[in-house]
Amino acid sequence: MNMFSIWAGVIFGAWPLIMKKSGLTPMAAAFVLTLMSFVAYVPFLSRADYRTTGVLTVGFGLAALAGVMNGMGTIFFQKMVADKSIDITVGYLLVILTQIVVVSVGAWLFYGDVFTWKKVAGLFTAALAAYLLTSK
Repeated sequence: MNMFSIWAGVIFGAWPLIMKKSGLTPMAAAFVLTLMSFVAYVPFLSRADYRTTGVLTVGFGLAALAGVMNGMGTIFFQKMVADKSIDITVGYLLVILTQIVVVSVGAWLFYGDVFTWKKVAGLFTAALAAYLLTSK
């Protein structure tokens, strides 16, 4: 078992609950989250290997695009967290289920990952979970 996955899951599961309790507006919450994430990264920057990267590479451009997309996702996520009419449990689980589908299809399209019967069954189960979570 990969402990990094477990720790990431615990932390990613906990911070939205803390952020919702903060009562900040979505944009303020997104800004504070981004700023404090940067603060968390700083101690690790000196250990990074920069030899294979450069400002004028395709890899840097793709990383920049991923960063912009992450920022947009953070704003949408914070709007969901701040919305008092949304049950955070349902909203958060729908985010995770959507990510599962996007990663599965994207990995198949861009990296040649194989759709095994277990993955297909898992995607159908995720769709069923989304339906059950959102139906009254």
